[in-house]
This record gives sequence, structure tokens and C-alpha cells, in this order.
Amino acid sequence: MQTTYDVRRLQKLTPVRMESGLFGYDIYGCGEVPGRGESIVAVRAVWEHNSWFFTDWAYTDPLEPCSHLSDPAWKPQIPLRLDGPMMELVCFLNNCTL
Repeated sequence: MQTTYDVRRLQKLTPVRMESGLFGYDIYGCGEVPGRGESIVAVRAVWEHNSWFFTDWAYTDPLEPCSHLSDPAWKPQIPLRLDGPMMELVCFLNNCTL
């Protein structure tokens, strides 16, 4: 994805920590958010059918510097919504344009 630019495409992610949840693993790291620069980003990874799938990603709002991830007590100010399907997949299935 580094050669494309789209507001829904995460350009880069450096994982820092992971939390196990009911529907998979939430991976927090430093990511490059299109049009916003570097910030804390989370992606959800789910193991299904003997393979890993990434269902969605989100960034903290307000944007937080990646250095906050070094604090073991860090939590997002507002819980990140990672329970929806990726917009790219929804648009592919419904033939819409981003």
C-alpha cells in the first residue's frame, strides 16, 4: 500500500502491543495515517480457516503521538471501533467508489 494514496488505506504500521479480545486480537502500534501523519493506530486480527485476517483499522481521535505506547498504562481516550468490516471489502462487495 505504500505506492497508493487513499484515506482508508493505512500506509504503515509498526506493531508495539497486542490485546486479546472476544473477536480476535487488537494490535496497537505506530502507523502512518493518510493525510494526518504518524499516530497511534490499531488493527484487529482474526484467525479463521487456518489463516489470519485483518478486519479493520482505526486511529486515536484526537491523534496521539506514538511515544504514548511506551507507557504500559496507556489506553485510548475513546475506545477504538474495530468491529466493522473493512470499508474496502464492503465497497468491493457492493460495487461502490471510495
